[in-house]
Amino acid sequence: MMEERIKLELNESIMVKKNLLESKVSLIARFAQMLVDAYRNNGRLIAFGNGGSAADAQHIVAELVNYLYDTKRPMLDAIALTVNTSVLTAIGNDIGYDNLFSKQLESLSKPEDVVLGISTSGNSENVIRGLKQAMKNGSKTVALVGKGGGKIKDLGCDLVININSEDTARIQEAHITIGHIVCSLVEKELFQEKNVNLSYNEGSNVSTKVPVRISFANGGDTDEYIRAVGKGCVVNATLDSHYYKCSLFEEKTDNIIVNIKNLQDKESSSYEITNLTLDGGKLDIFKSTISKVKPDFKGVILIETNVPMTSGMGGSSSLIVSMIESFFKLEGKPYTAEEVAKIAYEIERNDMGVKGGYQDQWSAAYRNGINFMEFSFNGVKVNNLPLSNEVYDNLEQNLVLFFLEPRKFSGSSIHNDQAKMVVNSPEEVKKLLEEKIKNTIELKDSLLSNDLERFGRLLHKDFELKKKLSSKITTDYVEEVYHTALSNGALGGRISGAGAGGVAFFYCSDGSKESVINALKQKGATMLPFKFERPKKRKLKLVLMAGGKGVRLQPLTYDVPKPMLPIKGKPMLEYQIEWAKKHNITDIIICTGYLSKAIEDHFGDGSRFGVNINYSVEKEKLGTAGPLKLASELIGNSDFIVLHGDIMCNVDLDKLYTFHKRNNALATIVVHPSSHPEDSDLIEVNEKNEVVKFWNKPHASEVPTNLGNSGLHIFSSEVLKYIPLTKFSLEKELLPFLVNNGLGVYAYNTDEFLKDMGTFDRIKWVEEQLSTKSWDEL
Repeated sequence: MMEERIKLELNESIMVKKNLLESKVSLIARFAQMLVDAYRNNGRLIAFGNGGSAADAQHIVAELVNYLYDTKRPMLDAIALTVNTSVLTAIGNDIGYDNLFSKQLESLSKPEDVVLGISTSGNSENVIRGLKQAMKNGSKTVALVGKGGGKIKDLGCDLVININSEDTARIQEAHITIGHIVCSLVEKELFQEKNVNLSYNEGSNVSTKVPVRISFANGGDTDEYIRAVGKGCVVNATLDSHYYKCSLFEEKTDNIIVNIKNLQDKESSSYEITNLTLDGGKLDIFKSTISKVKPDFKGVILIETNVPMTSGMGGSSSLIVSMIESFFKLEGKPYTAEEVAKIAYEIERNDMGVKGGYQDQWSAAYRNGINFMEFSFNGVKVNNLPLSNEVYDNLEQNLVLFFLEPRKFSGSSIHNDQAKMVVNSPEEVKKLLEEKIKNTIELKDSLLSNDLERFGRLLHKDFELKKKLSSKITTDYVEEVYHTALSNGALGGRISGAGAGGVAFFYCSDGSKESVINALKQKGATMLPFKFERPKKRKLKLVLMAGGKGVRLQPLTYDVPKPMLPIKGKPMLEYQIEWAKKHNITDIIICTGYLSKAIEDHFGDGSRFGVNINYSVEKEKLGTAGPLKLASELIGNSDFIVLHGDIMCNVDLDKLYTFHKRNNALATIVVHPSSHPEDSDLIEVNEKNEVVKFWNKPHASEVPTNLGNSGLHIFSSEVLKYIPLTKFSLEKELLPFLVNNGLGVYAYNTDEFLKDMGTFDRIKWVEEQLSTKSWDEL
């Protein structure tokens, strides 16, 4: 009988550990990584529990302080709160046993520490209070529990590992097994195997950090306002200082656990999602996103943020975008910012029914600093403003960000109020919106010209106009704070979101910043850290083909190279360089030949235009591909764009380059429908957008395509090995060779603005267009 009992207990122990293997691996890896991160940031482990759990806490601490395997490593700082009998009896006698650990943690735990509470039932009151105190101190918290997790399961710890057993002995055996594994991983990561992968992909582990935004000026981004005026625009900025981070831990389980940690509000919460049916509750944002993007997900969703609740900084959209991108990463699915923004908008505005505009989702998805967004019936256009570091530095030096108070009204309530005004007072709203659009464009221009005093005044004007669109936008307290800022030297400011509280920011005149800060603190406002995201430079290079004679434009090109001919007073090449800079491409190569000195004299090294320019000069004619070989050392190993110097171009490079990378293309040709296919070279593609054949003019019979080459291409540097250093044609020789050998040539079909300036009539047409439209409107 005794032997049978032994077998039974061993089998039970095996089954519990087997469950650890099947469903807890990623959680154990997270625990180990949290501890590694703590030690790398001068933190330590603090552990506690009762009875056998106290022994486990001391055991784990001993393995860290002394060693588990590596006898020569230095000690790791760790402490168990169950060993100092004088402290324990004093607290137990004077304050009470329930405060045994929380009282010690008041002074012992720091934000860089990991605090481990162990309770087989999950209901030990002194463990619960200890974990709560650790959260209050900002420490990372881990709980080892059993029997369903008890009260600790819903406490909001950073990590809860629940042992699926009702047997205390089996639970404790699993706890110490986890402790040994974690100590082993930490020891190896810190002192032995520097490349050990703690994510341990049994359960996938991915994360995405997405910034929130502030809006400087808003000329309308809701459907109601766009219908009222026909368009809208916004200048906004994403912040490096404030974010939502989503981490996913996929497990073999039937549950979805959502853990939320707000570092700003110092609050943590934990929820279990048992079904994806929307019920109007606070979990709908998670249910909607999971249903839309990955309905089969099971495991843990960890959300970390430092954004105050009801801040008006577009936080819900940043949260949704962080989840969408994390789910896509989990699936290994490529995505574009535009795709993510559209999904996020559909989730928030359609599925959840939250009223609002477009800017939040597009800001979160596109990110990248200060953007000018345009809204129309055709969609959203995101223009990253090509601002210098000096502008960003000056803005950060003079802007202050404060949390005023929780919003008095929901964003949906304010948007409903504004929608009613559109219906009841359409002419008044239209006039206000037209004025706001004008002000928004002027504010954009003030940033581009580094006229920041004007920027501050335009902030003020936008806020005054904004208040006329709804009585709910401001409150007595907001007005008091706002006018206090102005009276202490602020030139202007704005409530960031829909209004009625949340976050406000102010632009301070020189020397007034400290006065503004002190005055607003006295009014009870909370100052927040402030730092912009800044545009990231692309590794992608631009090669401009500027060596031709421009015979069709003679006599204008007798003394001026064709790409230097002016369009509305500015050389064609300058438009191309501005296009590149707008898309954060600053490494430019100009392939010259005919009258090359005129080009070099105008552009120099590019510093005057905020870019870096190198020149590759043909000594003899090399066609349209040979110059690329000549410039191969300058191009190096990066992907590169090739654009003919006489092409006026306003293509969305983000979408184009995503297409190129998604198809793993050697070459991508930008194509568009030809208005005169009968006398054009044409390109035939298959259903995958892969180029299958070139049809050269003249055409003896009807051709199954009308797509022409626009003169814009993207290449992998690998293509250079197929180009000889002789006269060689890109269109007639290189591209057909790549297609005939199945080397991955794709066609990107777009109706965006691409115009060959090879004739007088085309130059005249573009100049006429620019007389009534901005370059971005072409």
